[in-house]
Amino acid sequence: MSAFWKTVFGKRSDSPELPSTFAPSPKSRRETVLVVGLGNPSAKYEHTRHNAGFLALDAFASDWKTQKKAQALVTRTASAVFAKPQTFMNRSGEAVRALCDWFHVPSERCIVVHDDADLPFGDVRVKHGGGTAGHNGLKSITAHLGSEDFWRVRIGIGRPQNPSAPLDRYVLEPWSAEQEAALPDVVKRAATEINRLLNTL
Repeated sequence: MSAFWKTVFGKRSDSPELPSTFAPSPKSRRETVLVVGLGNPSAKYEHTRHNAGFLALDAFASDWKTQKKAQALVTRTASAVFAKPQTFMNRSGEAVRALCDWFHVPSERCIVVHDDADLPFGDVRVKHGGGTAGHNGLKSITAHLGSEDFWRVRIGIGRPQNPSAPLDRYVLEPWSAEQEAALPDVVKRAATEINRLLNTL
């Protein structure tokens, strides 16, 4: 579990107190599902908006192990693999392709959790397929999988208040105090959508 998660939730427990429904039902799936949270490794980026995908996956796991061949942190359940690529955002596709190959997961059973500046802060939406909207992580994944046929859980981070401010700088800035206060609810809603997909695919 990241130190940031403990900071956000104000507790030192190994896992957040999520509803019991956050346990995927093994009856609903027959094959492995890959859930990938996007972000940038290292403490330098831990508190930034671009790491929303990492933060959401920390709701499901604390015992991350290094998968060297895929350059990712990985944890497993009976029928799902959760992963946080350590390749940096613009090379996320390298890790995702390696994970799909390693665990024999087709793109349509891959869920990518990521920040989305086109959604207002706090909005959480699910989408299947579609374009990348300029998101470097999605661009890399689409290029390496050769397909847009994967699921996305989009976590809204909004846009800079100043329209002329560069977006690439905004996503790498820390959450505002107001946003950080709302993160527990945002992350729980993202986790709810991830869990719903796990029980559907």
